[in-house]
Amino acid sequence: MKKAALALIASTMILSACASVEQTAANREVHMANLLPNPADREGIFLIFPVSNSILVKYFPGQVSEAQIMRRVAPICANPVHSNEPTTASEATLADGTVVNTRSFVIKCMGA
Repeated sequence: MKKAALALIASTMILSACASVEQTAANREVHMANLLPNPADREGIFLIFPVSNSILVKYFPGQVSEAQIMRRVAPICANPVHSNEPTTASEATLADGTVVNTRSFVIKCMGA
């Protein structure tokens, strides 16, 4: 699982390096809208990315809690459970170039 998450992060970074910050932000918004169609469900989330039977989430801790995120992903992830991996501090670059603090964690989808 950890290898899959690392591979995902690495591939995201490589793809991000090939596009402008604005294009990357637009792509991320489209991707999130496909997963979470309700705009209110996307508030406070910087990135949500499914990997196999898990979802990697990068969010703004001052805007949304992990418990709220867990409830929001329930429609796309059967029986969501916070993985045993710790939540990690990270950073994100916004479309305007501002770097902000974020947190990242993995949600496991445990099936029906």
